[in-house]
Amino acid sequence: MKSPRPPDTIGIRGLLRSQLAEGQANKWVKNMEKYNRLNVIKLTDSNYVRVLENAITFGTPVLLENVNQEIDAALDPVLVKSIFKQQGVWYLKLGDNVLEYSFDFRFYITTRLRNPHYLPEIAVKVTLVNFMITLQGLQDQLLGIVVAREKPVLEEKKNAMIVESANNKKVLKELEDKILEVLSSSEGNILEDETAINILSSSKILSAEIQEKQKVAAETEIEIDFARNQYVPVSKHSSVLFFCISDLANIDPMYQYSLPWFINLYHHSITHSEKIGDFGGAIGISERLFHQQYIQKCLQILVREGQTDFLVCFDRWDNKISALENPYPNPAPKWLTDKSWSEVVRASNLKGLEKFKQSVETNTDEWKNFYDVLNPHEIPCPKPLDEIKGLLRLVVLRCVRPDKVVPGVQTYIVEEMGARYLEPPQFNLEESYNDSNCCTPLVFILSAGSDPMASLMKFATDRGIPKTSLMTISLGQGQGPIASHMIATGLETGQWAVLQNCHLAESWMKELDRICDEVIVPDNTNQNFRLWLTSYPSKAFPVAILQNGVKMTNEAPKGLRQNLIKSYLSDPISDPKFYNSCPNWKAFRPLLFSLCFFHALVQERRKFGPLGWNIPYEFNDSDLRICVLQLQMFLTDYLDVPYDAITYLTGECNYGGRVTDDKDRRLLNSVLSTFYTPEVVSKPNYSIWNIALNKKNTPNLLMVPCQSGKLTTYHFINSFWIFSLHIPLIAIIGHQKVRYCFSPSGVYYVPLDTTYEGCLAYVRSLPLNPQPEVFGLHENADISKDNQETNTLLHGVLLTQTQITAGGGGDDSQEMVIDLANDILGKIPDTFDILDVSKKYPVMYNNSMNTVLRQELIRFNKLIDVIKHTLRDMIKAVKGLVVMSSQLEDTCTALVVGKVPGAWAAKSYPSLKPLGSYVNDLITRLNFFQNWIDEGAPNIFWLSGFYFTQSFLTGVLQNYARKKKLPIDLIQFEYYTTEFEDDADRCCLFGVYCKVSNVRSIAVLKWPIGQLADSNFGN
Repeated sequence: MKSPRPPDTIGIRGLLRSQLAEGQANKWVKNMEKYNRLNVIKLTDSNYVRVLENAITFGTPVLLENVNQEIDAALDPVLVKSIFKQQGVWYLKLGDNVLEYSFDFRFYITTRLRNPHYLPEIAVKVTLVNFMITLQGLQDQLLGIVVAREKPVLEEKKNAMIVESANNKKVLKELEDKILEVLSSSEGNILEDETAINILSSSKILSAEIQEKQKVAAETEIEIDFARNQYVPVSKHSSVLFFCISDLANIDPMYQYSLPWFINLYHHSITHSEKIGDFGGAIGISERLFHQQYIQKCLQILVREGQTDFLVCFDRWDNKISALENPYPNPAPKWLTDKSWSEVVRASNLKGLEKFKQSVETNTDEWKNFYDVLNPHEIPCPKPLDEIKGLLRLVVLRCVRPDKVVPGVQTYIVEEMGARYLEPPQFNLEESYNDSNCCTPLVFILSAGSDPMASLMKFATDRGIPKTSLMTISLGQGQGPIASHMIATGLETGQWAVLQNCHLAESWMKELDRICDEVIVPDNTNQNFRLWLTSYPSKAFPVAILQNGVKMTNEAPKGLRQNLIKSYLSDPISDPKFYNSCPNWKAFRPLLFSLCFFHALVQERRKFGPLGWNIPYEFNDSDLRICVLQLQMFLTDYLDVPYDAITYLTGECNYGGRVTDDKDRRLLNSVLSTFYTPEVVSKPNYSIWNIALNKKNTPNLLMVPCQSGKLTTYHFINSFWIFSLHIPLIAIIGHQKVRYCFSPSGVYYVPLDTTYEGCLAYVRSLPLNPQPEVFGLHENADISKDNQETNTLLHGVLLTQTQITAGGGGDDSQEMVIDLANDILGKIPDTFDILDVSKKYPVMYNNSMNTVLRQELIRFNKLIDVIKHTLRDMIKAVKGLVVMSSQLEDTCTALVVGKVPGAWAAKSYPSLKPLGSYVNDLITRLNFFQNWIDEGAPNIFWLSGFYFTQSFLTGVLQNYARKKKLPIDLIQFEYYTTEFEDDADRCCLFGVYCKVSNVRSIAVLKWPIGQLADSNFGN
């Protein structure tokens, strides 16, 4: 039996995308073609070509599943339908075989890629159908699920009414058709036709009854919908959450989630949510579901729920103000940068911030104070913006103090959702294992500083699994067959298979995908079998495994507090038997806390970049674990603490073994000396006395008994103990224990209660964001680190806002992109005429500057060509005149978000500027060289304006060497501060970026005040 099928002269039904619906397109195709002997194949099948050949000949449909962005070239004759007629028979040549072609043949292709970008030559050969579920469709689906679970009678009644309403409409349609048939077939006077009259009468009665039922059903439906609408917030919130989670793949390719996984999580949340009243469970469902999957994207979810203006001032330009020019003068150039002022102007176009620009212009001093404080995210903005809250306040922070956006976001999350969303859940391997089964892979997503193997081995031991039942292998070249054999063995025996470093075996990932899909099936798998995979983020990792597997990550937490909590909750410290087994516990516990603090500190120093470490080392949990075991061993075997031994093993072997830079090694040992010191153990035994000074009896002094028996006196001023001598004592107020501090402020110290619970309680009381002083750095070290964190956060959020980066504004967005492109094209000058420049400035032995000029112009010409070429083609592509290639799409997206396109950056000088500043800087550089061509070599060269500055410096050395007839290898620059100028009326126009600086020239040039240096230095 064959189902009716519309004619299809192409023969290719389409390339169907079904990633988010997780096989929804596959199910639709299989259901539609279930009576037509559908063949299902994959590119990994060894006989897929043979199956396809038979289907082409016999006219049966074929479903090709799970293709990637590249399709096998062998399928090209099928896609283009390259058929020919010979002796009245149609043929198709597939490879070397000529096949008889049947026009009943249908070819379906599906992919699980969430946002595939197929090349134009593929897109024109197929019909693309998007099966991704819509927001409204998912909302309706989730609403039906929650109502069916919470109010099953209500949902059944709703479904029955839908069926009854459809049947009534069907009966009415049949009555209408019957009446029309009677009227058309009646001959003569219809009033004399008794049969027709009876039919019309019965139809009238039945129609009246149906209409009456429809009225009752409509009233009942209103009541049911009212009850169902109580759960609409749950479905709406959950659907938004799903699309936010699915967008995480834009940030990291390993964050792949499927709809069935989310539906299961939705059911789980409904089951375990607390029910309050008739409809109170809705709140519990949303809260539980949201808390389970908030991950680290709370901000993205809030932005997605209707507040996308948050991003406008961050990385987008506004059509009312050119991205290249700001017509309003900066009211405070001494402290407010031009970039920040331009953002203030653009932000003033947002609803709620209309007075932002005016306030900055009129209340400059107040905004200066706001700019200077250490915690602008915790204090109100100057008037009239002192009452703004939420995302608008974050916009203000982004404009004025971008380094405090991340703390501001944290404050915002606490205010909107609670403090628990700032603390990532601790890694729990037991829960992940319980979520899996014998056919579900468990995937460890690796990151710098993480090593899950120790935790996995410990977990296996706790479950009574011997080491012989844990088969491990590190993938690489030639390891694929061995891994396949291990999996096959585990399927029979129930042993666990651990495949490490899957990212190193990209060519074998397709085979792994096939094994997980076809081999690891319930019928052939031992219930005790588990497949464990570890991999760094990789685009080659199979999407199907990520969607269907249990994903885990054990990243080093952010912040000292979270690092310490993780250390104390991990093995072996979390084991009470281990923690209390050391006989010298008075020394072991403080030193263990110091070691954990040291581990957290060396990891957190990486976020400061070169200020933290010259080379970012990947210290991980295995380093801490071995040091903890060694510390426990030494303190168990020795009565006295062997500080030299544990310091050497920790600083030179375990942690120091990763350090390659001599300055970093020196720093590591210096930091370690603060933690492995006798004072950590002995300091809590000291006693101090609070001392009252003068008549007010203010306890602002303390006195510490030294080993010599004398008393050392300290002042207490602004949370610091300052050493002081010869201070008269008035009275002893009280007595308490002193604490060994790890920071000058005294916030971080060894807790007096060194029990496991006491240490955890103290760690949980530490501030979320540590100050740089605990790392031994100045408070200004936070600025560059915080700016980098802000850029990373906003870049990640922007990647998830596809409706912005894809030009979701429709025609207005396209017009804005075209206007900006035309604006840039109008400002960028034409390429330099190299031939004319070569004639005017020929190659000369005594003047290398001519060669430098020519080389610089060639480099800038290449950049100008790329900019103009991409902008012109992008305008045509937006208008639909040419195909939008991946490069043009990247250029369009970059213009929308205000970034430099990748095609430009590949041909450009190094620059971190955003689009507007980059274009202005490029124009300034081009003007510099144009003035050089028109007016001759300048008196002062703009060092940072060169494309390749080293060529200019080499040219200077060549000129000097040829002038003095010296080998150039013996000549070098010397830098010193001149004595000719110690004051300046104004700052340099360009080229010098040192604050509080009066530098006016490069080091080799110096001149008295009022005179200009000779540009032909050395000639």
